Amino acid sequence: INSDMQPLLAAFAATIPGESIVTYTRFAERFQYVGEFQKMGIDIVNYQNCAVIQGGEVFGGNVTATDLRAGAALTMLGCIAHGVTIVENTYVMNAKAAVR
Repeated sequence: INSDMQPLLAAFAATIPGESIVTYTRFAERFQYVGEFQKMGIDIVNYQNCAVIQGGEVFGGNVTATDLRAGAALTMLGCIAHGVTIVENTYVMNAKAAVR
């Protein structure tokens, strides 16, 4: 899976019933979004270089964008979540800030 798409595809997997596994071996820090997904009621667990997701319902919550990609995924999830979602640290989603 392309590292840029990982949080977005994990967000998609979180919305469909069943188990999905996202594996990535280059950068372990690419899984920082897992804790934020959990704040939205998503059943996701990180094991070293993979995340195991049990898809289901998504609930609103206060979450933090850990990077551009995670911020996009959290924003997408917030659009379909039950309840209100507040995404903090959105400056990382600004294209100029991401380039610096």
